[in-house]
Amino acid sequence: MPKIQRSPPNRTVNHVGVTVPDCEAAVEWYTKVLGFRKLQGNISVIDRSVNPEAAIFRIYGEQCKKLKLGCLTSGNGVGLEIFEWIDPKMSHPSEFAYTRGGFFHMAITDSDPEALLAKVLQAGGKRIGETVWPFAPGEDDEVVYFSDPWGNTFEVVSCSWEQLMGNRGGLDKMGQT
Repeated sequence: MPKIQRSPPNRTVNHVGVTVPDCEAAVEWYTKVLGFRKLQGNISVIDRSVNPEAAIFRIYGEQCKKLKLGCLTSGNGVGLEIFEWIDPKMSHPSEFAYTRGGFFHMAITDSDPEALLAKVLQAGGKRIGETVWPFAPGEDDEVVYFSDPWGNTFEVVSCSWEQLMGNRGGLDKMGQT
């Protein structure tokens, strides 16, 4: 009997890495303000002079000498790695630019995006744009963007991705005709 060809399953998001100039401050901010949870008790310092065989040095090559790393997790188990590059130092913090290549935001779910935004603003974050509510006529979904104190961009959505886009006309909500 011939083998049936099956489509590969949807992949899951494992973790996202973000670079900041101060790992300790960012870990504290992401846990206290956004509600992420630390996976390790301490922030790791990874130093080529101490552990030249560390996997990260095989990934990033000879120019990478020393960094700090904090590991967090979201409520649904997706990880957030916080990197502080020590040697070499990180380049300038990013500014919000939706037209640049690569990743430009990370979305998180919160039932009350405006309340989370107020907490973010009080803790040094910045609003980007305006709150969109309702996201589509007849719906009660809410979406808002902000940047953390280091310029990394986040979107807060009041429902899951599938609820927002997958099952209710998705792209039509964003103005696609």
